[in-house]
Amino acid sequence: MKYDLDGNLIWNVTWGGGSSDFGRGVFVYGDYIYVVGDIGYSDVFLLKYDLDGNLIWDTTWGGDTLASVFVYDNYIYATGDAGNDVYLLKYDLNGNLIWDTTWGGNLGDFGNGVFVYEDYIYVVGTTWSFGAGYSDVCLLKYDLDGNLIWNVTWGGSDNDFGESVFVYGDYIYVAGTTCSFGAGGSDVCLLKYDSDDDGDGLGNHQESELGTDPLDADSDDDGFLDGVEVAEGTDPLDPSDNPRVRYYHEIASIVGIIIVILVVCVFVWWKRKRFVCRMERLAGEAYEL
Repeated sequence: MKYDLDGNLIWNVTWGGGSSDFGRGVFVYGDYIYVVGDIGYSDVFLLKYDLDGNLIWDTTWGGDTLASVFVYDNYIYATGDAGNDVYLLKYDLNGNLIWDTTWGGNLGDFGNGVFVYEDYIYVVGTTWSFGAGYSDVCLLKYDLDGNLIWNVTWGGSDNDFGESVFVYGDYIYVAGTTCSFGAGGSDVCLLKYDSDDDGDGLGNHQESELGTDPLDADSDDDGFLDGVEVAEGTDPLDPSDNPRVRYYHEIASIVGIIIVILVVCVFVWWKRKRFVCRMERLAGEAYEL
């Protein structure tokens, strides 16, 4: 349906067949409208309309649901779920599938929102396979070729759901529902994340404060991720100060302590032996007298 800004209906169109069809996400790019949804939870669809509501093309694909769509740099990205995994698809503007990828574990995982910003794809959803509770918010970051950069989860001991994602500047905003926190029952949750462009476990702003390179996961080229070095308490800018070197130093310190203890023990043993020998000699001299 298309409305003007005063809420007046301009036109409405329908698409579907004899079974149940559900429209779940819409995006406008250039002079075209893109709609995603699913056909009775058995197949997913992508529709393209002009601004007058005329269908340009439609395409379907095997999956359970498509919940969100985003168009960026002449490509269409859509997310949902297939086989209880988060599902991410990339199409060209003619509806040709470029690639598809999934993410998930042994339980149910669902993609609910997608956003593309500066050559990265952000997907938010809900995971039952990972996290702290029954279900948790999951946030995934991909490059434009569908390679997973990182993933994080958020939640508590109860059910928590991720529904929508938006990226502005260097921050990622996620909206959803939480049953783990808040006033009770279920509450709205809003999460803010710092982007981690190099996938080293440190946000871009944190890297700026530390002086590390936000586009280089190992700023000092010592074989350890910057985030690992910070977590271990070593300097991510000093190749001579890393977990391996610190481990060797700790081992050397322990070995040094053991050597000192052994030297002391030998010295005490030697002194005791000398004392015993002297006492035995004095006792022998006294007996002769």
